[in-house]
Amino acid sequence: MINEISKFRWMALGVGGAGQNSVSSMTAMADRVTLAACDTDSDALAKVPLPNKMLFGTRVVAGHGCGGDSDLGMEAAKSDSEALTALIRPFDGLVLVVGVGGGAGTGGGEVIAQLAHQHGLKVFGLFFGPFHWEGKKKTAQAQVGLDRISKFLDGRFCFPQEGLLRFAADTVTVRQFHELMDG
Repeated sequence: MINEISKFRWMALGVGGAGQNSVSSMTAMADRVTLAACDTDSDALAKVPLPNKMLFGTRVVAGHGCGGDSDLGMEAAKSDSEALTALIRPFDGLVLVVGVGGGAGTGGGEVIAQLAHQHGLKVFGLFFGPFHWEGKKKTAQAQVGLDRISKFLDGRFCFPQEGLLRFAADTVTVRQFHELMDG
């Protein structure tokens, strides 16, 4: 049984800005899991220190971000569904890492989860919700996105950003907190 488990090939895929930042900080796991990142924003993706990364949606957003528009993120991912499938297909399982409430991660994450599910991968989600101060609209968009992505998941872990702030000292700013979390 242990040998069977050890042969199981996993990919942790960060989608969008928050997802790729989170996966970039997981380098200690790189000997057991393939780490990868994908985004619509070419500038943000260029800063990711991982060898496995993919820019998607160039025909839709021309290498720019989605501006928090999850429908645009979904359209961008659909436009490159064959390339995204090729990225994830060699694996048995996918851990999708997404900061929900934005564009590329929320919209693109749903498409990638669906592709992985359709190809028989075990799909788990690791989600980070927006901060309370980001507003009700972003929180509502995050919940809708999470509900849509979850249809294709075998399991999920959801973390509100405020909950993660409890691990930081009272004197840490939000910017410092993000730098700390991003490694």
